[in-house]
Amino acid sequence: MTFAAHCVRAALATALAMGVPLMQGRVAAQEAGAAAAAVSREGATVDAGAGAGARAEEGENGWVVISTPNGHRLVRVSPNWRGARGGGAPPVVATGKGAVVGEAAPAAEPERARQAPVLFGPVSPPAAGRGATAVTGAGMDAPTRPQVVGGEAPENEGPRPLLLGTGWAPEQAGLGTTAPAMPGGLLVQPSGDGGIHVSWEDLSTNETAFEVMRQRKAGPNWNRSTTLRVEANTTALVDRPGNGEYRYRVRAVNGAGASEFTPWAVMQVVGMAPAAPSQVSAADLGNGSEIRITWADNSADETGFEIQRETQSGSQWKDAETLTASANQTSYTDLVSVGTYRYRVRAVNSAGASAYSPWATVTVAEVTPAAPTNVQAADQGNGWHLRVTWTDNSSNESGFQIERQKQEGGVWGRTFTIWVQANVSAYMDTVGAGTYRYRVRAMNAYGASPFTPWTTATVASASPTAPAAPTGTMASDIGNRRALVSWTDNSDNETGFEIERSPAFPGGTVRVAANVVGYIDQSGAGEFSYRVRAINDVGASAYSSWANVTVAEIAPAAPSNLQAVAEGNDGVRLTWTDNSDNETGFRIERQTQRPDGSWGSVTTLTAVADATTLVDQAGQGTHRYRVAATNFAGDSPFTPWVTIGMSGGWTVLTPSPDTRIIYVSSSSGNDSNDGLSPDRPVRTLGRGVSLLRSGYPDWLLLKRGDVFYDRFANFGKSGRSPTEKMVIGAYGDSPARPIVQPGAGQSGFEIAGVERHHLAIVGIHFRAPGPTTGTGIRIINDRGSNVLIEDCMTQGFLLGIHLHGQQSQGGFNNVQVRRCVIVDAFSPGGAHSQGAYVDGVNGLLVEECLFDQNGWKQDGSAPPTIFNHNLYVQDTCGPAVIRGNIFANGSSHGCQLRPGGVMEYNVFVRNALALTTSRSASTVRYNVVLEGRDIDSGTPRGMGIEVLPQTGGIIEENIVSTKLAPSSEGWGIQVGVSSNGVSDYRATIRNNIVYRWGWPCFRIGTTNNSDYRDIRVENNIFQEPVSGSHVVDHRPSTFDGSRFRYSGNRYYSQGPAGSWMRIGSSSMNVGSWRNAVGESNAVEGAASFPDPNRTLATYNATLGGPASYQAFIDRCRQQSKMNWDSRYTAREVVRYIRAGFGRE
Repeated sequence: MTFAAHCVRAALATALAMGVPLMQGRVAAQEAGAAAAAVSREGATVDAGAGAGARAEEGENGWVVISTPNGHRLVRVSPNWRGARGGGAPPVVATGKGAVVGEAAPAAEPERARQAPVLFGPVSPPAAGRGATAVTGAGMDAPTRPQVVGGEAPENEGPRPLLLGTGWAPEQAGLGTTAPAMPGGLLVQPSGDGGIHVSWEDLSTNETAFEVMRQRKAGPNWNRSTTLRVEANTTALVDRPGNGEYRYRVRAVNGAGASEFTPWAVMQVVGMAPAAPSQVSAADLGNGSEIRITWADNSADETGFEIQRETQSGSQWKDAETLTASANQTSYTDLVSVGTYRYRVRAVNSAGASAYSPWATVTVAEVTPAAPTNVQAADQGNGWHLRVTWTDNSSNESGFQIERQKQEGGVWGRTFTIWVQANVSAYMDTVGAGTYRYRVRAMNAYGASPFTPWTTATVASASPTAPAAPTGTMASDIGNRRALVSWTDNSDNETGFEIERSPAFPGGTVRVAANVVGYIDQSGAGEFSYRVRAINDVGASAYSSWANVTVAEIAPAAPSNLQAVAEGNDGVRLTWTDNSDNETGFRIERQTQRPDGSWGSVTTLTAVADATTLVDQAGQGTHRYRVAATNFAGDSPFTPWVTIGMSGGWTVLTPSPDTRIIYVSSSSGNDSNDGLSPDRPVRTLGRGVSLLRSGYPDWLLLKRGDVFYDRFANFGKSGRSPTEKMVIGAYGDSPARPIVQPGAGQSGFEIAGVERHHLAIVGIHFRAPGPTTGTGIRIINDRGSNVLIEDCMTQGFLLGIHLHGQQSQGGFNNVQVRRCVIVDAFSPGGAHSQGAYVDGVNGLLVEECLFDQNGWKQDGSAPPTIFNHNLYVQDTCGPAVIRGNIFANGSSHGCQLRPGGVMEYNVFVRNALALTTSRSASTVRYNVVLEGRDIDSGTPRGMGIEVLPQTGGIIEENIVSTKLAPSSEGWGIQVGVSSNGVSDYRATIRNNIVYRWGWPCFRIGTTNNSDYRDIRVENNIFQEPVSGSHVVDHRPSTFDGSRFRYSGNRYYSQGPAGSWMRIGSSSMNVGSWRNAVGESNAVEGAASFPDPNRTLATYNATLGGPASYQAFIDRCRQQSKMNWDSRYTAREVVRYIRAGFGRE
């Protein structure tokens, strides 16, 4: 069948489906001014008048393909043509002035007349007249003449379709004589199941299909065109191309061509998990240590792959571990040991993960080394030595075993075994005269190769002599402070050479092996002389003549890998790699950053030759360092600058001798790198974690300034000991912490339900992707210990930090959270939200952190509640230490210290309730509480320090000043009650100042004397200079002197003197109070303070900033180890506020 007939076959599909009757018989053609052709069932024939170049073929199902020099013509004829059944004249098709079709049909058969043959094809422009005319063939009556459809074509127009007859038309076959009309109303919108719904209006009646073109946007360009084809009369489809931005356009097509495309319509798809990979296989690479995992990538939008591996142990699969691969990667080589493993793979992106593939199982078999070949033994001619050589055919041997036997009386004697190291192919054996045989095999931990065949050699007896003296000794300077000594070997029996130098070598002389004719001396600069002699077991030859050389000095090689870490309060420990052997010392330059960001003058420090470390007491501020090696020839280039921020108090983390440091960079890394230097970082967190060794003090360092759209998922490693922690930290010169941003609902760093010890997470910014139920740092460590979280930032999570231990299993012990910025935690759906939530932890330290704006959002999208706090330490914990922190603008509490402990040198500002302490004896001292506020208008608070039942708490030297809340519900200090199980309630409140806090300054929280055991209130100042509220509210209706003691306190209020004090519902003046409670030394009247109205705003102004609370907090949010400024710490604020009240 010709190409044209093949084209017809496709076009007939629609017509056949419609059940159109097919012609049986032949078609005759005659000339009427142009070429014509005809086909019969018996074969293709062309009438004599058909014209030059015309030919015809029968197509399928009654179609005729007519080929002329003007192009292909397609003809189909009705099966009711009478001539095909033995009578009547055949139909005729003609081109030229008029088109002629005829068929005899009686008038009584009008139906057959409508089924007259239908012929169509290009028509040449008529020579004269307009349109086409119909003529009557033999036996055709006028009433049954077929209609003539067509017409005149302009002279400048090529052939166009002509349709003759009233029967079945070619449009009905879906072929059309004209291209279809362009669709309209193109619309793209989400399908509701992650796909794209594409719809259009069908404006054509003769299309055979629609073509929908899709393009994906990559950067600024559109590419990756894909054409989707749908059936005629279709007006919509659902496409699921995956995440990304796409555009679509549509056109209609038929056999005559295609319409214009519609304009493009654009839509972006986000939030779809990728398609699952398939065809996962795992293959043993045959070397006993590697498995190759491959898969088919069925997704276009994954950010990577997670490969889960499990190891077979007996009948169970254990030790699940997740490996990672990059996007578009379809294979991964895993390093393992001998055993059986199974793997499965899933694709991941920011929206989630696909389903896992089925498991693929593989066994790594033990591999013994390949056998050596070509073993030979040769007499060395000195009566003592045989040289054994072989070809090493193995790449995994750990060594070679050589067996030797000596022939004695025609019998081979006992076997001697010689062991040599791997990758050796020769051995010099000292044996003496005799006949020996040798064989060799390779060995490793899994076994041994076969032995080689024996090889035999004889050592002839010889009378040993001293070797001949070498000659031609020469010495030359070869650069880098080295001398090359060379000579001519004139001996064949030396066992080595002895080289003498002036000035002498350390130890006198240097010896080299036999047959060596040169030696490179790492001489250093200077003038040197050399001579050489040969030696063997008999003696030594004469020395050669002296050779002289002057070796020039050169500048030393530059040091590298400079690092700076904090040591002690003000020290900086510098370490570097010494790459030179000729330095006389090192030059270290330091610059300190000025307040305007510029660098100050250079301070030069020095270190001796061969040094690789220096401790500089740089003091506070941001410093940068660089190092160069120096000698008499000059200085090496400097290392790049390394910057460090110092103000003391940072935890010193020092690598151990066997620490493995892995570098990770999302901007310049590649997971095919080994990650062992900043120049060869890996790219993904998962790859970096996979290179850490559990139980080792390994470090994983993320490049500062990089953003990792990734997470530490169920971190499965531990360090070695409390002093040799595994470290997750940062490297590089950027002042910005590396950012780890997990997906929605995920945690940035997570340990879930396992036992992990000795970890440090230092200098990482965990940033939420938006409203999320995830946690910044989530450690669920039932039996863990020794975790440090320092210089980290958590921002925007449901929980900034969540630490959990299980006391019944030993708890989570010795956890430190230091100098972190924990901000903007909120709940997108009403769940409880905390800056940090801690339960089941013993030995907790929270020190010098900023907690700000946690538990709510000020824009109203997450309103404040009584359940959300900056820091919540549950009573399942042991006593904790909360020191030197700033707690700002929490939804409710600044800090709830439910288990008790020590709370000192903290600043609480604009919290609804500053702090609560209870249970065990607590020490709450040197804290400052400022600007208390309500939760909202319906939830009044404005509370300062709340003391709940505990056994001997000390609340002293705290300042509670300036309530902002308009409500009268708040109090400065309250000794309250709760059902925490403490029956021996004892507390001492002494030397505190409550100033300008409204009603009341001090309060006993319940009306029952029996709730208390021993409460002492001593030497406090309770002063209200503005409002007329009560100063003290002692709520029990009768005073019980056995349970309460007031002594030496000062009281003052702007209100009427008779209402300053209250017992139960009875108000009284200070005099009556003295008598009622026995406080004879009570002081009445206002205390004088230097500047009691100090705030964070006024403090910020003293630092050169605006007098703004928010400006101060915003600067605190920027604190990190790279720019630490002690002026923006709680201790400095406490010092400033206390000075305003005349306290040190």
